[in-house]
Amino acid sequence: MEVFKVMLPQLTKKLSALFMGISNQLLSNVPLDTFYVPLIQQTAKPT
Repeated sequence: MEVFKVMLPQLTKKLSALFMGISNQLLSNVPLDTFYVPLIQQTAKPT
């Protein structure tokens, strides 16, 4: 258990880096239009 406590920060960094890599790979296939909404469109009042 002591070894785990000592290694926890290192493991957390490795796991977050792995998750970030997987997320970036998945999101690289999604068009930017899915996330980006122009400011004019955000502030326009719906008709």
